[in-house]
Amino acid sequence: MALGRLPEHEQHILDEIERSLRRDRRLNRLMRGRRARRGPDWKRVAGRITRCEPRGRTVALLVAVSAALMVTGVVTAAPWAIGCSSRCGR
Repeated sequence: MALGRLPEHEQHILDEIERSLRRDRRLNRLMRGRRARRGPDWKRVAGRITRCEPRGRTVALLVAVSAALMVTGVVTAAPWAIGCSSRCGR
């Protein structure tokens, strides 16, 4: 390994490589985008909520909860359930 300056033609090649890497937009985007994150990005969460783009799992969970509440309401509103609960409470 040489300790001094590179020969002129090698320095020229190295300069060309550096120049082409600086112009590479995809490489720049990759280098900027790989930041270590410690927690959720609250701006992104707020943006998702305002755009109303819920995830599939969230929608499925909310549908299941609402169906369970609806079934519970129908079952407890049945006349026999109301009569049983009023007699059992005495």
